[in-house]
Amino acid sequence: MNSPLRTLLSKRELWRGFTFLISIGAFYIFFYICLQPLIYYIESISTVLTSFFLSVLGVEHSLGFAAEPVIRVGSVDAVIGRLCAGDIEIAMVLAVIFATFDRKLGDRIKAALVALPFILIANAIRISTVLWVGSSMGWASADFVHDVLFRITLLVVVLLYYAFWYLGYMGRCAAKILNKINTLAKR
Repeated sequence: MNSPLRTLLSKRELWRGFTFLISIGAFYIFFYICLQPLIYYIESISTVLTSFFLSVLGVEHSLGFAAEPVIRVGSVDAVIGRLCAGDIEIAMVLAVIFATFDRKLGDRIKAALVALPFILIANAIRISTVLWVGSSMGWASADFVHDVLFRITLLVVVLLYYAFWYLGYMGRCAAKILNKINTLAKR
């Protein structure tokens, strides 16, 4: 009689898990390298989106674009550099999606196209939150939020996005939204 643990740890399942992890690593390296020529544009998009959210939050700020984009909030210059751009997270979500070989290539491409703006917007919200905390609660608080929550939040967003897509919720939600739009359009 097979126990659930024995089934989980079967050689076939272990091999599938191993090849999935290796595929994620290979795709991550590929996408990370592909994104590097675009890094200034990714930084700039993150900066502009962050500026939008800061405006919504009522935080006075100004933008500067030189070697790296900068957002000035009060007397603090926040450089939106390589670690803030979101390219690491974009490469990771693309890697996980494209390493999911049990999904059709077309479905993976659609998920990747939706993931790009999703990750950029989530990244801008993350940066905006840090800057809002700094402007309203003090920069020591912002340092804590930045150091503790900065990477964790986007990692969670990447994992939730992947789970949402993989488990099929994206398609169902999109279908419901499109049905409601069609219903409203017929009225």
